[in-house]
Amino acid sequence: MDELAKAVQKKYIEDLMSKYPIHRFIILLIFMLSLYIYNVVNNARLVDGVGKIKVSFIFDFKNGLLSSVTIQQLFMCLILTYLTRWLYGCLSEYVFKLLSKSTNFDEYTKKIIENVDKAKSNDNLINYYVSRDVSQELEKSRTYIKSTHASGEMLFSIVIALSLGGINIQIIDFLLITAVFCCVIFIQWRNFTYYISNFIPYYLTEKTLLGSTAKFGDI
Repeated sequence: MDELAKAVQKKYIEDLMSKYPIHRFIILLIFMLSLYIYNVVNNARLVDGVGKIKVSFIFDFKNGLLSSVTIQQLFMCLILTYLTRWLYGCLSEYVFKLLSKSTNFDEYTKKIIENVDKAKSNDNLINYYVSRDVSQELEKSRTYIKSTHASGEMLFSIVIALSLGGINIQIIDFLLITAVFCCVIFIQWRNFTYYISNFIPYYLTEKTLLGSTAKFGDI
């Protein structure tokens, strides 16, 4: 029974993490901490408030942050977490479309597909085994893109958390918001260049070897 319970618990955690990634829990924690500072610590600025919070307070489940958050505040934090995810998705899509207009990437993908078509074997079984090696590299590229986007989403949540200060925001806060937002944009640009140079070649190679269709913008 103990082994079964452990197996069920492991499966539950895996399912939870796949549907609600760890970085979203961190974002939720960021908003919980910010609302605590704005409402309980009664500090108008998030930066000053964070400086007064001890790390042990965050991880103290009995008398720490989690025990101080009300149901209403938790609900607000969940909404802010979802809002962050949606806004970051919109921003990512906008930046991607904007950067995509800089060059004719349809021609770029066409050349890759043509080169793979010329180099691939007439034996579909050989192409299949080659595609498996390509798939491993493709998965590494996909993981990198997802992990960097997770970092960008967490940084974007900091922008929103700082903005919750409203009319009490000072010049230093605006500078910090601008700096963090610039980091988010840099991540968007870095992911786009990585997508072009690392992901797309492997992706198109895999699809062409397997006889499937693919286009620029797939992931």
